[in-house]
Amino acid sequence: MKSFIKIFLAAGMTVAAIFTGCKNDSESENGIFYAQLRSFQEDAVYPLLVETDVTIPIGRFAYEEMVYAESGAEAVVEADMSLVEAYNSVNGTSYLPLPSGVYSLDKNTLTIDKGKKQSDLLYVTISPGRQLQTGAGYLMPVTIRSANGDVVFLNEAKKTIYVVFDATEYAKVYMVGADSEDPIFVANNRELVGMPILSVAYEGTVNYPSPVDVSFQADISLVTAYNIAHNTYYDPLPVNSWTFDFQSVTIRKGKNISEKVNVIVNPRVLKEGRGYLLPVTITTVTTNDPKFVPDEQRKTVYLLFYLEPNKAKSKWKVIDVSDYEESGNYGIPTNLFDNDPETLWHTHISAPIGVVQMPHFVAIDMVDSVRVYGLKFYNNPAYFVNGATDISAPRSVVFELSKDNTTWVEAHRVSSLPFVQIQFVEFPVAMIARYFRITVLDSYSQPYTSIAEIDVLSERSLDLRFVEPTRTNMTEHAEGYWEISPGGNDPYVFTTTLTADLREKNTVSFSFEYQSNTSITDGQIFYGVPNVSAAASSPADIQFQNTGINAANESLWKSFNFDLSDAVATHGWGDVGHRLRFDYTNSSSARMLIRNVKITYQDPDPAGDL
Repeated sequence: MKSFIKIFLAAGMTVAAIFTGCKNDSESENGIFYAQLRSFQEDAVYPLLVETDVTIPIGRFAYEEMVYAESGAEAVVEADMSLVEAYNSVNGTSYLPLPSGVYSLDKNTLTIDKGKKQSDLLYVTISPGRQLQTGAGYLMPVTIRSANGDVVFLNEAKKTIYVVFDATEYAKVYMVGADSEDPIFVANNRELVGMPILSVAYEGTVNYPSPVDVSFQADISLVTAYNIAHNTYYDPLPVNSWTFDFQSVTIRKGKNISEKVNVIVNPRVLKEGRGYLLPVTITTVTTNDPKFVPDEQRKTVYLLFYLEPNKAKSKWKVIDVSDYEESGNYGIPTNLFDNDPETLWHTHISAPIGVVQMPHFVAIDMVDSVRVYGLKFYNNPAYFVNGATDISAPRSVVFELSKDNTTWVEAHRVSSLPFVQIQFVEFPVAMIARYFRITVLDSYSQPYTSIAEIDVLSERSLDLRFVEPTRTNMTEHAEGYWEISPGGNDPYVFTTTLTADLREKNTVSFSFEYQSNTSITDGQIFYGVPNVSAAASSPADIQFQNTGINAANESLWKSFNFDLSDAVATHGWGDVGHRLRFDYTNSSSARMLIRNVKITYQDPDPAGDL
């Protein structure tokens, strides 16, 4: 049996008692006022501890139509345990009568004063004194024994309320939403936002003599276990990307739920289209009553953050294109901005025209003018399947920008792009533009080419490499990723040094993509100049989930992001020549693949002009 108390009105009885009085100007229909004993809170849920006294508001004497009567009315009420058997018979329950020495009403007469609609509240005080059986259900019917004034009771359901108690040893405190089968979904926008989504509660609204204070904290180490249990692949919400406006809340006297706490998230370190999980768990419950304890089954709530794919791309238009493959939708240029890296813009190859020769170009109208740091594009995933020989990925490319589709400026020219699945091409100067054009002059092996997806870069990045492996087995693969595993106790690798000063930059973060054959909970990042660590992250902040290992499987690659704002602001890190040390795990069986290691940031300076 659940441990709570329910209060509700009974139904199905037919006995009526009638009282009449003198007519006056505020009478209801037929000169009669209808009254009832009204429950304070229908279907309310209360904890009742077998060792704790508690006082509960249970109802009022009130006019049914909430009218005013000049003469007022009065009712005598009492608890009547003789009604328990009939209630159980009608409702198919087996509640026990509440023992007579356990309860007391604060009054037996309820008065509706002249000109009022209802009486003051009726309270019952429960003093269990260990006379109740833990887990047993008890019933206390409270009924109007007599009344006088301009009233008529319609039936027994209107003059009796039935208070149901389930006795328990403890009052369980829980995170609201923790009993959901799915995490609480939060679709985030692209600004720093605070969302009131956290609160704690216990079952009931009880006038306990003191408030209940509850502390909580985020615990991203729980993400891996959640993914395994639910067959999901959520990333932990990046470390230092969130804050709470309070780390504790109070369930105030007379309430069963706290006010909501804001979770403030910086979405700039999130990747579009990925799900990020933030587990929040109760750590302590403090009150004058030691019987209030965390509910172990519901003390943790899982918040799911999702950065919507770039909706601005839904407005993009192709305004010019050299050629494209027309068989079905296989190669149409609008595939470049459909948020699906599996679809392609592919230049023409089929009969009767056959292969169109280089160069190939596509021009896109973004509709809105935006600040462009560069472009990110995805190569055809078929290029990276083992044994692939038809490699037509772009190699020599010209990037142009325009404000009006008339005057075009060459933003960047690359003669030899690296052969990697995801290309990041940063322009020397960020510019405000509405249009961009990509012209492919040459591919790796064919006169045709293809690109899967394009995004505009809204920040700059520094590409880093892993070097100087210490007690680490490290192999750099031609496909653009590192494979690392421990070669002894306390293994680590360094990054290459910074080639830009980050001290005055905005939103500095360290990121990479990874696969791992095991869950890792003891990683750490040191900020150094270049070999001596100035400070370090908490080991609890660097967590990696078990994804499995398959370099070609895009669904396994997960993002890791770490906000370096504290390193820059507090620890003096971020000058040219500084670098990071990455300590990943002491587990001898661990193996990781890592790619796209970067520092990302935004310039505070205005963009250049076209």
